Amino acid sequence: MNKFKVLIKIVFTLSFIGIFTVPIITLTSCYRGYQCIYVDGEKRYYRIHIPENISLNEKVPLLLALHQFSDTARGMEKLTKFNELADKEKFIVVYPQGRWRIWRTDPLPNKDTRFLDVLINQLCDKHPIDTNRIFATGASAGGMMIQAYACYSSNLSGIAPVMGSMIKKYGEERTPAKKIPVLIIHGTSDPIVPYYGGETDSAPGRTNNFMSAEENIKWWAEKYNCLSPPDNKMLPDSNINDEFYSELIYYPCEPGVALIKINGGGHTWAGNKNYYPRFIVGPTAPEPNISSLIWKFFNTGNILE
Repeated sequence: MNKFKVLIKIVFTLSFIGIFTVPIITLTSCYRGYQCIYVDGEKRYYRIHIPENISLNEKVPLLLALHQFSDTARGMEKLTKFNELADKEKFIVVYPQGRWRIWRTDPLPNKDTRFLDVLINQLCDKHPIDTNRIFATGASAGGMMIQAYACYSSNLSGIAPVMGSMIKKYGEERTPAKKIPVLIIHGTSDPIVPYYGGETDSAPGRTNNFMSAEENIKWWAEKYNCLSPPDNKMLPDSNINDEFYSELIYYPCEPGVALIKINGGGHTWAGNKNYYPRFIVGPTAPEPNISSLIWKFFNTGNILE
């Protein structure tokens, strides 16, 4: 790898951590197709997709999908393809936009938790949303944000963080606002937020010490007083000759607490096309389709059936 590639990798690695004090300067987002709300006098943006076949007399689920650091709500929409799934399964999906393309996970509460509070309340006022079925997923920093929000607010009915492990010091400080299903998804070849945890540089002179993905899901299980060891099952694999395979690690908890371990997967959204360079974020596993698995987990509580 030449010096230019090394420099680019350092810049992107720092940006993906998603908890900078000072964000990387990015081009101003184009907000065409976005909705906006005012939160304590500040304009905040989001994108929304409402299936045409939803009846005003029918309460439907709401899914929040939070983008990764340096990305946009439009980027998350493109990455996950949740709109197509929402049309099929009849739920509303909303993509909140982080200010300056970042999410603030500390301290709690903060402007971003306030944004999510106001956004959820306004969406429930305007649309036929089942308030007992409000779910959230997020990529990288978006995954960290929904874990933080679930420790602050009781609005959510389930979360699915993807490649977004909790920082260890937050695990020592926080506790869930209520018991909700949790599905963590993480690739073992993630070079940005390591599957096996440990310290990474997030800014000059600053490091973050991440839980491993397995420590993270165990943290949730222990918070629910689920102390039995986890079970393990292989997920279906249509191509046994490639470098990827996935395992489901799940605790006998109520509600469900599980981890999808994508062996060989990078800092990417498995099952869909990745838009960042492989030498920066690692490989993208062609399966499982984690967008579908996330919704199946939220909708039924069971991934394998």
